[in-house]
Amino acid sequence: GEVFLHSGMLFKYLKSIKELDIKKSVVTNGYWGELEPFCDILEDLKRSGIFEIIIEYDSYHSVFIEEKILKKAIEKCIASGLKLGLKSFVTSKNLYNFIDNKTYNMVKRLAGNYDIKDIIFEDRIEENNLYNHMLLKNKYTILPDKIPQKPL
Repeated sequence: GEVFLHSGMLFKYLKSIKELDIKKSVVTNGYWGELEPFCDILEDLKRSGIFEIIIEYDSYHSVFIEEKILKKAIEKCIASGLKLGLKSFVTSKNLYNFIDNKTYNMVKRLAGNYDIKDIIFEDRIEENNLYNHMLLKNKYTILPDKIPQKPL
């Protein structure tokens, strides 16, 4: 679920693992983009040892979270100085269906507008789909201008 719906538990957990020498990140859907207290909450997260905020956004999330709210969440993360990543879920076995193309283009646009380098795609790729595997599997994905035409 959305971690910031239970932020008190999150801070309690962070306190219990504060001494661990690992990079800590939080995945969120960014629903809080227009909520003013989140500037302070992001600062508190940084002081609590959070290294990176990963905002999950794809065609599924876009139904519930307007892009303008997501942009404000991204801007708040950038202003806080926390490292920022985007994460999306690809629903098909390849990138050639409408939903996955929509997700790909949304992420590409947001990453370009805010110079976000960390892009994570979760997928259900089968072993025989090597092109998508190479395109989506790396955390630091380079997004080409467009998805190549489906191979014959």
